Amino acid sequence: MAATLFTQNIIACIWDFDKTLIPEYMQSPLFRRYGVDEATFWAETNALVENYRRRGYTLASEISYLNHLLTYVLQAEWPASTTSSCRRAARRSVSNPGLPGFFEASKAWVADKQEYRKHDIRLEHYVVSTGSRR
Repeated sequence: MAATLFTQNIIACIWDFDKTLIPEYMQSPLFRRYGVDEATFWAETNALVENYRRRGYTLASEISYLNHLLTYVLQAEWPASTTSSCRRAARRSVSNPGLPGFFEASKAWVADKQEYRKHDIRLEHYVVSTGSRR
């Protein structure tokens, strides 16, 4: 059998989480729970990245916000969060309309197409996010 040009049969949809699958940042429920002003937190985080840059260091914003969350914990802005308290707060996040049902419905739509089935083409969804997980 001759090799085909395309040997992959999985279509991968890769999604960002914050402000894509949910209408806010995943940390927003924690901010509300502990009374942290979200705009101030992000302004401080962005300033940290710039501060490090001026000192000759490159700090990714994803790492900066995680470090800054720890600063809030260490300064008692909020108590040390446990995994269970973070999960409880995350449950307060609301998915955008149609989610998560869209993932299974779109996979089923692809699986239902005869022309895709004959080539074993499948659809998979992946969520890419830094730091926290829901």
